Amino acid sequence: MKNNTMAMLALIALVAAPASLVGYIDPKTCPIQAEDVFATCQQAADQHIWGFWIFALFGVGTFAISFIRRRFASRKRND
Repeated sequence: MKNNTMAMLALIALVAAPASLVGYIDPKTCPIQAEDVFATCQQAADQHIWGFWIFALFGVGTFAISFIRRRFASRKRND
């Protein structure tokens, strides 16, 4: 079995994407409305959503690159 580091990174990123939503706080139902807190509920929610999309896009992109590289490598071997 050949080591495919790109696919392993993609899998980790795709697992991290939904895991980043575990701590999601809905800003509409957030109990903390004080202005002196470290981050508002809206900022925390935005960070979770951005993290999800970054991990998801990185994972899908890395899988695509890995697939394309393996496809070209198999074509070279067959030629």
